[in-house]
Amino acid sequence: MLKLKKYYKPFILSILIAIVLLFTQAMCDLKLPDYMSDIVNIGIQSNGFEQVAPEAISENGFQLMKTFMTKEDRNYIENNYTKVNQEDIAYVKKYPAVENRNIYVLNKELEDEQIEKISHIFAICSKTMTNVIAKLTEGTEKITQETEESENIDVSKVYEMLPMLNQIPEEILQQARNEANQTPESMLTSVGLIFTQSFYQELGIDLSQIQNQYLIKTGMKMLLICVIGISAAILVGYLGSKIGAGIGRNIRNDVFKKVQSFSSAEFNNFSAASLITRTTNDITRSSKLCCHDGKNASIRTHYGNWFTNYDGTKNDRISLDYRISLRINRSFDCVFV
Repeated sequence: MLKLKKYYKPFILSILIAIVLLFTQAMCDLKLPDYMSDIVNIGIQSNGFEQVAPEAISENGFQLMKTFMTKEDRNYIENNYTKVNQEDIAYVKKYPAVENRNIYVLNKELEDEQIEKISHIFAICSKTMTNVIAKLTEGTEKITQETEESENIDVSKVYEMLPMLNQIPEEILQQARNEANQTPESMLTSVGLIFTQSFYQELGIDLSQIQNQYLIKTGMKMLLICVIGISAAILVGYLGSKIGAGIGRNIRNDVFKKVQSFSSAEFNNFSAASLITRTTNDITRSSKLCCHDGKNASIRTHYGNWFTNYDGTKNDRISLDYRISLRINRSFDCVFV
């Protein structure tokens, strides 16, 4: 096999390009399930809302959420939101209800870490609120169930409880926060998104439009990834066929020249069947190392399995398919040494 390395060197650039294309194809194949999961979890279950931190919230909603925040969280939220008066018509188109109420708008150009922190604060507040209301109001099970399972809640009814909620002792609030901090992150996000959607609905935002926009945007991303993956697969097949045909052509040419230079004594040492096999079947098998003909795609088999079967994202775990592919790759790479 090592004697064949000189036949692969002229095509080394095409082989490297094919490997890069295989990596691209593998990443596309691995990314599609993530987008499908986003469509279900975010697009359908969360109505297209990706973050708990509301981009805009009414003044009453802002005061309500601050009631259940710690002093540190309250200061952080106030520094990252800007109050917009009801006379400001710049926000009327996006938030129709701003015509008759003041709102707070999330500051622009915030880092992802800041938005994640704000989302976590709102999620903790939302769960804390449900815990407090469940303890202080009759019909505990009904309130908790409606808050955590319904698509949205009527925040106007909660606003009516603001005077009572402002009188809640700090000990009860702290206990409710501790319970909220022990809640799984997925449930916190779910409860927080319910309140966020309610705040948006209060401002006159069309939730179904946001959901449709998210589904269309994610679907277009999936379509683009499919096009890239299919294009990469076609190019890999083209390059593999070209490489295999070129290698087979060069080997046959050199074998033919070598046979032509044989003496009569050397010809007697080889049968016609053996020479035919060497110049046909053996060369064909060698050229198929990079040739793509449907089932026989060596580059795709070796490196494609390597890219798609690696499972080292957590605890450096390596799948069995990855180990097998890695051993095949070592024998495949020796050709280029």
